[in-house]
Amino acid sequence: MNKITFTDKEDRRTTNVPAINKITAADMNEIKSVVNAIVDKLTVVKISQSLVITSSDFEGNAYTNTELIGKSPQIDFNLTTNSGSGTLLKYNDGYTFNAQTGTITTEAENYRLDYYKNLI
Repeated sequence: MNKITFTDKEDRRTTNVPAINKITAADMNEIKSVVNAIVDKLTVVKISQSLVITSSDFEGNAYTNTELIGKSPQIDFNLTTNSGSGTLLKYNDGYTFNAQTGTITTEAENYRLDYYKNLI
């Protein structure tokens, strides 16, 4: 979602019309400020996504998901075993990760992938 980028408005002329019956530059600038503040807040809101990965989702020992491109392991996503106790795997001690391709390399088994994505 983009911010409102027009230059703050200035009144071209003022009239004696009551404020309730007109829109002023100050009104437009206030609307712009509020909308842009909402956009700022929404860009940091993250939603949690979970999915089950099975051994058939792997190509050899590699699992690729474009949602993971540019993400950081154990910050933006977690990988746990999807059998038994559901053990949390640690980056470089259970799997490796390539952020440029979104590829996790580990044994092709069943896992649960929990990741976070921006709301907008």
